[in-house]
Amino acid sequence: MATVVNFDDVRKAIVSILQSSTTAYGSGSTGSTPDGSNAMFVSNEEIQDAVLYTDAEICTLIANTPQSPFQSTFAQTSTALNTGSFGGVNLPARNGMVIKVTGLNGQATAEVDNYDFTDNEVNSIGHGFVTGQAVTLVILTGDGGTQPTELSFGTTYYVIFRTVDAFSLAYSPYEAQNDIEIDFTVGDAETGTSGYAPNYVEQYKGRNADEIKEVNMFPARFGVNTASNSVVPWFFIEGNVLYSTALYSKVIYTDYTKTNAPQAPQNFRNALVAGAVARLLKDGADESVLGYYNQLFAQYMQQIAAGATVLPEFAGYAIAGKG
Repeated sequence: MATVVNFDDVRKAIVSILQSSTTAYGSGSTGSTPDGSNAMFVSNEEIQDAVLYTDAEICTLIANTPQSPFQSTFAQTSTALNTGSFGGVNLPARNGMVIKVTGLNGQATAEVDNYDFTDNEVNSIGHGFVTGQAVTLVILTGDGGTQPTELSFGTTYYVIFRTVDAFSLAYSPYEAQNDIEIDFTVGDAETGTSGYAPNYVEQYKGRNADEIKEVNMFPARFGVNTASNSVVPWFFIEGNVLYSTALYSKVIYTDYTKTNAPQAPQNFRNALVAGAVARLLKDGADESVLGYYNQLFAQYMQQIAAGATVLPEFAGYAIAGKG
């Protein structure tokens, strides 16, 4: 297994390319470290930022590429966030970017009040589920009741919305959408109260935070939590605050602090250098040189998106002053 990519090695390669281009570059007291003595010169801080920005681009691309075998390496999921308030909720601490937001229609767990064996319905006050939503039957504490023979704990079913306080179940999303319900027959008494834990669904991005707040204040106006109850949650991120129409949300984000043995660090290093140089050459470089490195970086990104074996590991963040 090859060694990891080191920041200082990447910096030296960038310095060499900048010095060989027409970009003005401060030599510094040692001849290799820029001193930033002139505003138009590339400073060491600029190099650090350019490298880390490029690193973020590469990792985000991997995290957003479903075919990438390393997608899960950089994609982290937060714990459930209570987003049912008008004021929003702070995003979790992270070293990366938010990829998507998922949310719940309804409560985190809808407790079963009782089963209607005549209409094949689950009575659960204010369940908040929508048709087609995946839910898992779970055991809660409390008094026992009668359990349909067709249902088993830990199994996922799909909701058919009936009323705000009742729903039926189906074995598949197709059957739920086509109103093919599970026929209930009376089974044994439960040892505890049961409930349904809904799966999180991906939320749509709203236009602004005020729009999300308005939906929360006047849900019926937007078809949220009404008798139709078929609206996927919406969200908007303003600064470090998440606003959502879902009662609970989870944030899936990239985490660039993950350390893993790289499969092809040389490719990752080359992509880092090309991307950082392309950003830095804006300071007076010849357009043809700038275009070349922009194109080179784009080619590396295309290779990564196409499934090239590149698993970054970046040593020396502390050297860059970012550790």
